[in-house]
Amino acid sequence: MQAIQVKYLGPTNTRGARLKAWAASGVSIIEHRDYSLDASRQAQELCERYVKKMNWHYSTMHFGTLPNEDWVGLIAG
Repeated sequence: MQAIQVKYLGPTNTRGARLKAWAASGVSIIEHRDYSLDASRQAQELCERYVKKMNWHYSTMHFGTLPNEDWVGLIAG
């Protein structure tokens, strides 16, 4: 089982809002916030792209929200 955490990064003076995904592997990916999508849906799609980038294979993904309002995708073989 792997957990992928996704955090909202607010805008700065030089960058717009972004989402960052990472896992215990230490690899992270960041993408700009797409306001045409619901934030939760974009976070879930980012989890799926992260899994593809890491070349992980899974049968199910469960997606939810952590107490600190980050999102998490749990994948199981």
